Amino acid sequence: MKKTIITCMSALTLALILAGCGNNSNNTSKPSGKSARITNTTAGKSKHRAKNETLLKIGQWKNDDNWGKITLEKIVFPKSVIKDGPLEISIDNISLRKVQPHTNDQKQLADYKLKNSKVTSPYYTIHINYAVKNTSNDKVQLNGLKSITTNTGQKIKSNSGLFYGDKATKVAPNTTKGASAEGLVEKGDESKANKITLDFKGSIDTEEPQSTGSAEPMSFNLK
Repeated sequence: MKKTIITCMSALTLALILAGCGNNSNNTSKPSGKSARITNTTAGKSKHRAKNETLLKIGQWKNDDNWGKITLEKIVFPKSVIKDGPLEISIDNISLRKVQPHTNDQKQLADYKLKNSKVTSPYYTIHINYAVKNTSNDKVQLNGLKSITTNTGQKIKSNSGLFYGDKATKVAPNTTKGASAEGLVEKGDESKANKITLDFKGSIDTEEPQSTGSAEPMSFNLK
């Protein structure tokens, strides 16, 4: 009789143990479902955080830590070359961008960099990417972009909304170096600005500081 009771108790204990194991196996399957959801969420955010992507298609946008949300409104790829002494300035692309600051810091940075205390949200800029090729055997410096003039009559200069315009570009002999500039468009002109004129400063020989040439202004359609 005792053997029968012990046997029954042993069977009952074994059943409870097996049931517990079954519950544990069910629990271990749940985290795999959560990790899949987390992975998908991260993948979704990766596009949002790709702030270093180059904007090349109208409607593309990116979030920039310094400036806020930047959306591409217009872009042209002229590939035109401006001669400046021994330098060849190749205009890779010109774009109109809408910038929406998210924070006060981003708005204050825009006020400071674009030298304008009335930057609105959103505000619009003309962005130029260009490459400078030195065709000589000497180190030559391009003294920067003097101004961007729009068909609406606005002249954007270093003291009135031109960012990076004053930045000189030093180019080693027989090499090419990329550069960029950005100018603040007057409020209300963003839909009217469809042509701009770029006026670059002259170039100098950095080893023997002397002028090596000057560039003629060139106009571009922005449609």
